[in-house]
Amino acid sequence: MNTSSDEKRAGKKEASDDITPQAVDDAGANDADASDIADAATSRFASGGSSASDNLQQASGLDGKQHTGISRSISRRALIYGTAGIAALFALGGGLRLTFGAVVPLRPPGGQNEAEFAARCIKCDRCRSACHLGAIGVASVNNGLLNARTPTMQFRRGYCDFCAGVPDHRAVDGTDPGLLCVANCPTGALMPFDKAAEWIAPAVIDAEECVAFKTRGACGICADRCPFEAISLDTNLRPVVNEDKCNGCGYCEFICPSNSYRSYSGSNRRGVNVERREGRRP
Repeated sequence: MNTSSDEKRAGKKEASDDITPQAVDDAGANDADASDIADAATSRFASGGSSASDNLQQASGLDGKQHTGISRSISRRALIYGTAGIAALFALGGGLRLTFGAVVPLRPPGGQNEAEFAARCIKCDRCRSACHLGAIGVASVNNGLLNARTPTMQFRRGYCDFCAGVPDHRAVDGTDPGLLCVANCPTGALMPFDKAAEWIAPAVIDAEECVAFKTRGACGICADRCPFEAISLDTNLRPVVNEDKCNGCGYCEFICPSNSYRSYSGSNRRGVNVERREGRRP
């Protein structure tokens, strides 16, 4: 125990012997230099000395913390408003297409006034059930959310003969009740329709799909079998639609063979298609 204590005292004595008067003087000089630097900095601050950034902050009346906070606030606000504005511009067009669809569906006879039809149709499906040729189908969400499940003409599945082929299509008193789809509409969304003066829509020849436009005289079935003689052939044996006679029955589209002859094209159109058009029949 005594030996250990003697060793500790000897170590402390050696450490104290290393601290020479010169070392003490050097440490004091370093402390004096540090003190002089601190005093100089304090004096400069008190005398108004400042850097360029300090002068800018003083001129604006803002300290560094406040200036940074406002800059960040403006940046966030600009980012939020800018993002919202861009999203609104993109959503405007996309939202309208999603809601109403890019193309208005082709309505059954008597539903050509789209505004009145949309206001009255309750999607009851009675017109489709009444069509004896299966020409009336229902629109999908691809036609817009508001148009989904509303009736639309589908001339790939059938055509409209304006109920001429319905047996015993007479009311109790012997009068003609008109079209079955119109008669079965409970809300008046489908109005009385005159096939001699109105149209569902006009037939339109598609030169890119029509076989007769690719090979002279290769096809003329639409002109040969149109029940209202609304299609004829020109001097090049190509079909031409006479809109004065066309009422949009869809028979030409129904029998058009272009999809069979030209299925390699990958198109979902035919050589003749009944296409919706604003306005009344010529």
